[in-house]
Amino acid sequence: MKNVGTSDQEQGRYDDLVRHINEKEAARIMGCSVSKLRNDRFQRRGCPYIKVGNGRKVVYRVSDIMAFLDNGRVDPGASR
Repeated sequence: MKNVGTSDQEQGRYDDLVRHINEKEAARIMGCSVSKLRNDRFQRRGCPYIKVGNGRKVVYRVSDIMAFLDNGRVDPGASR
């Protein structure tokens, strides 16, 4: 749903703002535990994330999660 009086670029930024989720929801979507996400962050691997405020709160963009999951997609029918 587009906000009245916003350009497409502004709308895109707005959509990104409202599509942040906490680590518990991210873990549920990705099919892993919160501790796995925390370990991945500590080892600087895995899905991109954002530190909020004083750096203690972590959120994930839904678009980043979807891209991360798509990156691991395997198409068995694709030619090699």
